[in-house]
Amino acid sequence: GGGNKNTIKTCVNAWLQFMTPITPHLCEELWNTTHDTLVSTSILPDEKRLKISESHVAGEKLVANLVDDIQEILNVTKIKPQRIIIYTAPNWKHMVLHKAINLSEENGSLNMGQLMKRIVTNPDLKKQAKQVSKYAGKLTGEIKKLNEKDITYYQTNIDETKYLTESKSFFESLFTCSIEIFSADDSSINDPKQKSRFAEPRRPAIYVE
Repeated sequence: GGGNKNTIKTCVNAWLQFMTPITPHLCEELWNTTHDTLVSTSILPDEKRLKISESHVAGEKLVANLVDDIQEILNVTKIKPQRIIIYTAPNWKHMVLHKAINLSEENGSLNMGQLMKRIVTNPDLKKQAKQVSKYAGKLTGEIKKLNEKDITYYQTNIDETKYLTESKSFFESLFTCSIEIFSADDSSINDPKQKSRFAEPRRPAIYVE
């Protein structure tokens, strides 16, 4: 990792401990990459050790969810990865998501027409109206499913690309392969299969080879 190395280690360890009753074999496998003991016999962390900022909580949830997504891809494809490329969402998707959540909280529901009216007031979003409209339409259904914790997670301000880059060595150790991380907005992006177009806020796109 980077400046958040200790926080990442603490939170990933806690995540593995709490997930063990649900996915015991996977958690033991991941735990054994950095421990000589069993996760099932480890002592759960206390509240004081886990008292960290909302941004760190969101960042570690991002990392944990991404580990799950990568592991699922590897399990399904049976690929032994040589390289994994991670793509975070473009800024415009974050802007649309925040507008959708704010509008939903103001009105108690989310209407596509009202959302688009709010979106087109932003010149940058108006320029790519077709893409924005498609994503906004998807959000109208997804926002309804979010609970209070989900909303806090999505509204917490974190730089996903920076956070994942700081966690790069963790991913490389876990998956024993080269890891590359790009924002979909990066002009020098390495995107051989155009996977970046699938990246969404808090749900990076993944390319494995």
